[in-house]
Amino acid sequence: MGAEATLSPCQSRLAEIAAFKPLPPITGPEECIATDVVALDVVLLADGHRIALSPAATLRCPMAEAVTHWIRDDVEPTIAAIGKSLRGVETLDSFDCRRRNGIKDAKISFPESLPEPGYCRFFAGATHFSCDCADQL
Repeated sequence: MGAEATLSPCQSRLAEIAAFKPLPPITGPEECIATDVVALDVVLLADGHRIALSPAATLRCPMAEAVTHWIRDDVEPTIAAIGKSLRGVETLDSFDCRRRNGIKDAKISFPESLPEPGYCRFFAGATHFSCDCADQL
């Protein structure tokens, strides 16, 4: 982010706990509209470790903030409790304006959250942890 960039209040909070790129608003089709959109690249843990999301997740800032807190406050401590360290998050979905069930004339899927299936895979050493992110938020 350039020094001249104006951050939303959400982006200002997110900048303290994550690395991201502000994105332009999403407009359409139909009711698929989003403002305050970011590409979430890295979650910054309290101990200074950087957890990369690969690929970066395109999310509304409030959702990016919630995902970041979830990784920091729930996922990382849970993985640490079994003696592993969180090394990365593979995102398999993010904000997307698409038709429900791939049907041409269907309604647009509700875009306010990670679209289903919205899966993440967590890497802790050679161990992979998978879950449905949408169920956790």
